Amino acid sequence: MKIAIDMGGTRIKIACYEGNASKPLWYENIPAYSNRGILQALERAEQVVRDHGCGTPECVGIATPGIVDSARCRVTFI
Repeated sequence: MKIAIDMGGTRIKIACYEGNASKPLWYENIPAYSNRGILQALERAEQVVRDHGCGTPECVGIATPGIVDSARCRVTFI
């Protein structure tokens, strides 16, 4: 199982894929509440995944608006 998370400024989109499928097993689109900070957004995204009964995924991809320093594995600006 693979999890994809798109952390937008107003909405967080979360999908789960199995194998090499191009269509998700499930998809959720929840409010981001960006003014409350990134930690609450990540916790809410995690809860959505848990609510769907997902165990430990094979991989998780997260898209964020901002600048990523890939050499240091850090988000430098959101």
